[in-house]
Amino acid sequence: MQMLHENKPSIDISYQHLKTANPTLAMWLGLEPIYLIPELNAILYNTLCKISPQFKNIIKETYVKFYELPLLDKIPMLKVEHLTKLVKVKGAVTARSEVFSQLKKAMYKCFRCGEQKGPYFLHERETINHGACRACQASGPYLLEKLKSVYRNYQKLTVQ
Repeated sequence: MQMLHENKPSIDISYQHLKTANPTLAMWLGLEPIYLIPELNAILYNTLCKISPQFKNIIKETYVKFYELPLLDKIPMLKVEHLTKLVKVKGAVTARSEVFSQLKKAMYKCFRCGEQKGPYFLHERETINHGACRACQASGPYLLEKLKSVYRNYQKLTVQ
């Protein structure tokens, strides 16, 4: 109810409280957060809109955020297995550099008609000028087709 009174877009939930109240949900949150968190966000939004129909005119989307995760990992110890998992990290950035595009070869699809665009072969500091779609003459938007694109394998961040 506090979210409604303060028109807040997010709610903070203690993982430890969730684990006590619903251990199965806490386990699935740890294993599959990429699927569960968007569902929790949608459930929260729908529930708040049912309680107060005016809420959807004020806030367009809500977010469920978790804190007090039980395990702590150090940033250099993160591995591929941690991708799409809920992890708690502690570290300090000791150096930084420019952010470079991770794309090497990019394939896009026109959002309106589905026409494929590309491949675009990119160097680190290049941007893509799509122009108009050949099929529908729209100027976008274009969606990156992740499965048909190729990414670089490097990281330019030093952490401690």
